[in-house]
Amino acid sequence: MYKVKIKYLVVLCVSIVFCLSCEMNTKTFEEAIQSAHNQGLTTVNPVKEGLSFYSTKNLDPVWDESKESPIVKIEKFEMTNQIGKSISEKYFSDKITIFAFFFASCPGFCPTLLKNLQSVEAKLAGFKNIQYVAMSVDPENDSPVKLKKYFEKMKFNSKTWTLLTGKREEIYKFARETLLSEVFESIKIKGEIAHSEQFYIFDKNRKLRGMVKGTRKDVSENVMKVVSLL
Repeated sequence: MYKVKIKYLVVLCVSIVFCLSCEMNTKTFEEAIQSAHNQGLTTVNPVKEGLSFYSTKNLDPVWDESKESPIVKIEKFEMTNQIGKSISEKYFSDKITIFAFFFASCPGFCPTLLKNLQSVEAKLAGFKNIQYVAMSVDPENDSPVKLKKYFEKMKFNSKTWTLLTGKREEIYKFARETLLSEVFESIKIKGEIAHSEQFYIFDKNRKLRGMVKGTRKDVSENVMKVVSLL
């Protein structure tokens, strides 16, 4: 019995080595790494048909709304946009919203993230009732006046884009408690604030229906998949 098991184990090991050898013969190690980097996210088979919601406890996907499994939703909300207008949770109703975090003094990461979101907007040009919202995680410096200048610098579409600022405790609470996303100032680099690089996709009922990493090369295609199902 043990001899049979050992025999199967040896065959399995030989097979694995053979497969790895074939892979390395067709491409160099560096090429294999680059190929993996360029691949899209692996999609697992859904438990049920259609888009899931997300659990408020740990962002696990759930397909049934119930008191036992409360889902992520934009509830009470009070911020200010780049023209000084008050924005409440009602702003997120009746439209699909693609949401991201940023701050205006961010040297490179945030502009790249938001330019990717502009690329998403171009990809979704054929869809109606979609808006793009970016919330500053540096509200003390990002006043409405500064956000307006940043808005103009980035050439955002005034019909579809909104930049938000507000009280720090409310912004950080929204990030941490609603989206379970950490945000904090860097100890090593002054003025650097760590925040999520995800694009959060909310449906017309203000419920979270998708999360896509905003720095991926295939971000537009991934967002398109979610929006198409909404």
